[in-house]
Amino acid sequence: MKNEFAILETPLPSPLREETADTGEGVATLIKRCAKLMNNLEKETEKAEKWKKELFLELLEVVDSLERTLSQAEKLPQQAATEKWVGHVRATAHQLSWLLKRRGIVPFDAMGKEADPGLTEIVGEMERDNCMDDEVVEEVGKGYLYQGQLLRRARVIVARKKEAENHDKNSRY
Repeated sequence: MKNEFAILETPLPSPLREETADTGEGVATLIKRCAKLMNNLEKETEKAEKWKKELFLELLEVVDSLERTLSQAEKLPQQAATEKWVGHVRATAHQLSWLLKRRGIVPFDAMGKEADPGLTEIVGEMERDNCMDDEVVEEVGKGYLYQGQLLRRARVIVARKKEAENHDKNSRY
């Protein structure tokens, strides 16, 4: 029967044997060094991922600012210069959105849905007769997913029924 561990008994190739002999390191020490390097690589990868997410969050703030600017500019009297300016800002917002999408960051829609604490942050309330309590009636800041996982919750304003209406429904008399 052939020895299954024969490979372990064969001597190291000449350059490797000389290198380990020169440094006084054994195979176990080399394995430990490799494990340490792999651990360091994992830590650096985690740092890079954290940095990348922070960068994306900053870019999302820029997108929000551009969208608010567009919203306000569209309310102004339309003049040729204003229209051209709005066109440029819109193109910039589209470019940033495309860049984010290409990197795996996509917005999700919370409008008209019940506010989900895992996906939304309620920043205000608005009295509405034609909506259910906690229904999202306005997005102050869009929510985003990064590679299918939540990156940022949507900042929303939710509907509230008028107090008198709520009191009437809860009262028996």
